[in-house]
Amino acid sequence: MRIPSNRPLAARRVMQALSSYAKLRLLRVLARGPASPASMARELDMALSVVTEHLRDLEAAGLVRTAGYARVGRGRPAKLYALSSPRVVIEVDLPLYAEVGSEDRVASLALEYVRRKMEGPGLPASPSALDIAETLGIDVKLASIVLGYVRPTSDDLMGILEGSVMDILRERGEAGVGELSDSLNVDRYWIVAALKRLSERGLIEIRRGIARPIV
Repeated sequence: MRIPSNRPLAARRVMQALSSYAKLRLLRVLARGPASPASMARELDMALSVVTEHLRDLEAAGLVRTAGYARVGRGRPAKLYALSSPRVVIEVDLPLYAEVGSEDRVASLALEYVRRKMEGPGLPASPSALDIAETLGIDVKLASIVLGYVRPTSDDLMGILEGSVMDILRERGEAGVGELSDSLNVDRYWIVAALKRLSERGLIEIRRGIARPIV
């Protein structure tokens, strides 16, 4: 597993994970082969909830992966975890690493970019690192990292759009994609993504391209 220098947040997550003694104990067990959270909890005398939380962090850092399921007794099959790779190579661009700061800061920059575009020329369907750099007045390298957070899977970003969409629907009773796009000054791509998420949560209904709030 190799983490290039242009992924400082990934490097930070790995280094933070490796600085935890509890997580290192789990990695030591997994170095012998795949294991379930329950078996690791018993072997290490740790609470299952704690083991699960550490495994979640290790998986987010890319250090472990799911490796199938194993049936133990008559119960439900247990999920197995394994090392993603026995070796990790981390390249660090020190100026970029220092400039990026925390993951929260990058997320905040992404939200600020969205707000400025919505208040100004409009949020495009496919933002670029150069546009983010110019809008926020930051280095292009940092902007390329921020770009990774400007996507319809970002809960914070979509939370802003979904809230704005719901405000319009409650005020007007109904609205189409084009109307919402014009009102919020964002590309239709983002409206479609927001409406899909709102519909899946049961907050709106969509009929013949018209969205209405569910009272």
